[in-house]
Amino acid sequence: MPPMMAPRGMMSGYTRMPMPHMGMMPPIAYPAQIPFASSSQPEMFLPTDKQSLGEILYPMIKRIDPENAPKITGMLLEMEVEVLHNILKNPSQIEGWVLKGKEVLNSSEDGYS
Repeated sequence: MPPMMAPRGMMSGYTRMPMPHMGMMPPIAYPAQIPFASSSQPEMFLPTDKQSLGEILYPMIKRIDPENAPKITGMLLEMEVEVLHNILKNPSQIEGWVLKGKEVLNSSEDGYS
């Protein structure tokens, strides 16, 4: 199917591109591409809803502990948004939080044996 084009003269100087509804999908931002806030950036770059934060945290946690990633992500999402922002600003902390989550999971499994 040919790309959608504007009438002549309407968009001079612009490249004609296929429209998204014609088979092209916009690029997807993966967690590594999301511009996290740092001390020099405003915090508005980090999402404030737990769903979006979970979508960023899950792949990071899954790399460390694929088996428990869903449970540990859920545990972390029970924390305050500001704490989650701090975790995302300092990704080196993720491993420590995953270890704490595993400890909680192991202790709860031991208690039900």
